Amino acid sequence: MLKKTFKPVRERSAISPIIATLLLILIAIAAGTVLYAYVMGFIGGTTQNPGVVQSTITIESSCVSSTGSGCNGVGYYIVIRNLGSNTISSSGTPKIQIYFTDSSTSATGVITCTISSAISPGSSITCQNSLAGVLSPTSGDTIQIKVVMPDGGSASGTTKSL
Repeated sequence: MLKKTFKPVRERSAISPIIATLLLILIAIAAGTVLYAYVMGFIGGTTQNPGVVQSTITIESSCVSSTGSGCNGVGYYIVIRNLGSNTISSSGTPKIQIYFTDSSTSATGVITCTISSAISPGSSITCQNSLAGVLSPTSGDTIQIKVVMPDGGSASGTTKSL
């Protein structure tokens, strides 16, 4: 009888159970991180001001002067109207932040305006002052204006400097 010699069957080697467990844990952590980033991106914009009603405002009129006094004798004036249904409080001396950007030179400036009395729905407040040391526009420059109320309500607009 012929005797056949067989090579022994070589056992396939796999990754160890410890490494397999670590890989599964890493995959689960990565999936959780991706899910967290997705959910936070989805709801992140809705929780910026929890529990506080933001005012609804508009910039009714504005003027920016290149000479420093071309807007009724001042460097700028902005009329802000409360379009919302809530009164904007003046308690605690709240300040309105006014951001200016000169589109021609990309120069920026920030001015604060104090709310001296409450702004009831439908009424307005005028902020006016000098722009000295804040912004130096030249005549005809386009000035972008952003007004931010103490509660986070905001309005934007543009005007040409005089």
